[in-house]
Amino acid sequence: MLEGNNSLVKRPIRFEAWQRDHVLKPVIDKVDGKRRWDTFLIGIAKKNGKSTLASCVATYALLLDDPNPEVYSAAGDKDQARIIFNFTSERSSAAPDCGP
Repeated sequence: MLEGNNSLVKRPIRFEAWQRDHVLKPVIDKVDGKRRWDTFLIGIAKKNGKSTLASCVATYALLLDDPNPEVYSAAGDKDQARIIFNFTSERSSAAPDCGP
């Protein structure tokens, strides 16, 4: 997955340790083929990459996790929902196997 809002600047996302350990690992890790939890609520302070992180989790769940995925995302308002949707849509359509 690539980061950057400017279409000319796309670079691989590098997650910080707290993002890997406290968000991604609990979402992705499975025990005996099953996830320990099926619902996640993640609270993160302003300007700490919530939209990017949410987009990455949603994309993983849609494309790599389950043969019949159901992924839901909630946002405080339409503008925030649009940011997450657009980020996910742009990044997944840029992937060679995800385009039309």
